[in-house]
Amino acid sequence: MALKALERYNIGSIRNLKFINHGENTTFKVLTDSNDYLLRIHRANYHSSEALKEELKWLEAINKKSQLNVQKPIKNLSSKLTTLVNHSLMGEGRYCDLLQWQNGKMKFKSLKGEDLCKMGELTALLHNEGSKFKSQARNYWDAKGLIGKESKFGSLDEMEAFWGRHFGLIKTTQGSLLKKLCLFEKKYPDNLMMIHADLHLGNLIWNQGSIFPIDFDDCGTGSRLYDIAVSLFSVEKKLFNKTKKERSKMINSYFEAYIEENDLNSKEIKMIPYYMMARDLVMLCWLFNRRDNPALMKYLQEIKKAKLKKIKTFFNEGISGVDQLGLLKL
Repeated sequence: MALKALERYNIGSIRNLKFINHGENTTFKVLTDSNDYLLRIHRANYHSSEALKEELKWLEAINKKSQLNVQKPIKNLSSKLTTLVNHSLMGEGRYCDLLQWQNGKMKFKSLKGEDLCKMGELTALLHNEGSKFKSQARNYWDAKGLIGKESKFGSLDEMEAFWGRHFGLIKTTQGSLLKKLCLFEKKYPDNLMMIHADLHLGNLIWNQGSIFPIDFDDCGTGSRLYDIAVSLFSVEKKLFNKTKKERSKMINSYFEAYIEENDLNSKEIKMIPYYMMARDLVMLCWLFNRRDNPALMKYLQEIKKAKLKKIKTFFNEGISGVDQLGLLKL
């Protein structure tokens, strides 16, 4: 299917096609004589065709109107951003798109204060652009879209058998958290904008000291605090080998850099641990709804005990019990 999709693009002779991953989408690195590209084959029944185009249009707008560099979408021979491809071995067609390849490496170890500073600056600049772009087809990530009954990643109700006797605790936690987030978003509607929604370490590329965001597949309307929460959620465990003083200094460097580019007050910062808790529930739903992928189901089983412990802590102690980065004190 990848080879068939590439026939629809004017990119010259293909030297190699390297499989990358089969997760949310199936991705390939495409190497040609002149440039390298990323080919994505989107999974069925997740985004509408209009939603797929909207992501790519936002990438075009960011490249055109901001100081940020994001992957440029490549139009096909029909001058379209997406390509519908059919294959005899597939029961249905799949939408594909092609992006310029982003050179660099992911950074999972040896995070420094300057790295978090760059992450904070990048996130703020993305939010500056997100506030200008109005989504029509990607209204995904408000509180109800995150952990409500019609969550984009699936409802926790579908996991009743998975949690067994602990399901009541899970539902109580979800209900109190959902109420808190809904009240906040009603009071501060300006926080809702086009966000990346998956800005973890695996979606940040480092090249010669600069940082670049990739994988906008989940972008959509949501609270910018969720974007920040996703980033801090991904670095949380990486900072545990630091002293409390070092950890606090690094977290402060993130927010100082963010605030230089975009306003953020103390009330908003103190809501971020709640969005980090929501991220926990969101990812449990995502993993469960991707249980057709054996590797993801295995991972869900491995983290089940630890996640249940965290949810119990939140239930018994409130958000202060799971605020391991000390955001409530900032």
